[in-house]
Amino acid sequence: MAGLSRPATGDGLAVRTTADGVGDDGWAAAYDEVRVRVLAAWESDARMVTPVRVPWGEVPGHAALSGYVMEIVTHTWDLAEAIGVAADELDAELAQFALATARAVLPDTRPRDAETPFGARREAPPAAGPYERPAAWLGREPLSRA
Repeated sequence: MAGLSRPATGDGLAVRTTADGVGDDGWAAAYDEVRVRVLAAWESDARMVTPVRVPWGEVPGHAALSGYVMEIVTHTWDLAEAIGVAADELDAELAQFALATARAVLPDTRPRDAETPFGARREAPPAAGPYERPAAWLGREPLSRA
């Protein structure tokens, strides 16, 4: 696919984060191509302990992968919220993993300041769905639909 680059080994910051030249009908194929490359890149168990450079520092592969799962789950909630679709039917196990990751990297004891890319933690309502719980921990507010 045009505009999609191969990642440099161990350097997540070297990966292009945009996809240029993908036609309206080419997104499924572009996604599949990247999905295959990502699965191959993370196939080895050794990758889980190999240092990886990511926006929040150099961390073992498992920490980088956990952080990206948290990001994807959170942005999935963002998108679902933005378009007015309930995220309740999405993978609850991924949401629980994302919440555990969020609690580990942003515990209540760690202050959130201007350097923290997440807002202040808010309480999720008792009836919150699995995706709203990590979103709340990361300071996301549901849109008012009144």
